[in-house]
Amino acid sequence: MEELIKAIYEELTGNSALVAVVLQPTTNQLANGIYYDTAPAEATFPYIVYYIISNAQENTFSTSNNVESNLVQFSIFSKTQGIAEIKSIRSKLRTALERASLTYDSHTAAGGAVRMAGTSPIRTEDGWMATEDYMIWFTV
Repeated sequence: MEELIKAIYEELTGNSALVAVVLQPTTNQLANGIYYDTAPAEATFPYIVYYIISNAQENTFSTSNNVESNLVQFSIFSKTQGIAEIKSIRSKLRTALERASLTYDSHTAAGGAVRMAGTSPIRTEDGWMATEDYMIWFTV
């Protein structure tokens, strides 16, 4: 699981267009605005938090072709007026992930990351939030 978290992080931070829109101020001592599980208290808007919602190994007829499926949710947070910033970040996230070939623990994503669902931007106490859900399959 830890290797998958790292593979997703490396894929996202390797996309300069995405990192540019969520880059944290250098005074925060944070490299970028992409976090696993929880954003730190000192994070500034906008940023992305991702979670592994579920993972399961699916046995196929051939024992050498078992598949591990992972459902990963990305929550995008923005504090600007209106939804333009959150839509821009969502678009860049989709570009970074859609059909990306992630590799972890010597396994490579079969078919890459595929967008499954998402929510429209909704108002929160601090600003706006939207989600994107991706399924990532690996042969194991």
